[in-house]
Amino acid sequence: MPTRFLGFLMVACALLTAATAQAQWMRGTQFSGAVGLNLPLGELDKQARAGIDVAIRTLFTDPAQPWGVRNSLTFDRFGGKTVSGIDNYQFLGLLQFELVHSTNKKLYQYVGVGLYQFKATFHSTSGPPPTIGSGGGGSISEGDVGFQGGVGLNFGTTTKTFLEIGVVNVLTSGKSSSWFPLRFGIRI
Repeated sequence: MPTRFLGFLMVACALLTAATAQAQWMRGTQFSGAVGLNLPLGELDKQARAGIDVAIRTLFTDPAQPWGVRNSLTFDRFGGKTVSGIDNYQFLGLLQFELVHSTNKKLYQYVGVGLYQFKATFHSTSGPPPTIGSGGGGSISEGDVGFQGGVGLNFGTTTKTFLEIGVVNVLTSGKSSSWFPLRFGIRI
């Protein structure tokens, strides 16, 4: 993906978030934290086991409107399968911007884009420097663009808990890394 396009996309998302935050900061700002289970898909499923997910978010919305914008910070970790030579995969989701639509007070959908810091740690063995699937010791790290989307269900009115299921696709070098995060969280 061209660097100029990525820069434009991130600036546009930041401006949209800032404008929404300024207009609705006092009325509709919500903070949330969630933990969850990640189920790898496709190529990632061949090399990784189920993993964990932690998410911290800020949602900017007008309570009278169905649309909002949120930004997220996420950490996703997967244990490697023995045959892959990978000890673990880690994805730190930075600068994630999502458009959120509330169908009603219980059901909502989200879609977004973000920057991810990807790291793969290899099993320690003697030999050549690591490459994906080589089994050499050490790690590799890279920054990548990713996309996420899903649906959520709000529970209760006093305690604002929620359950989300989504899909994440990070455009890592070689083949993309995809997974289903299943999250349970609390919103304040």
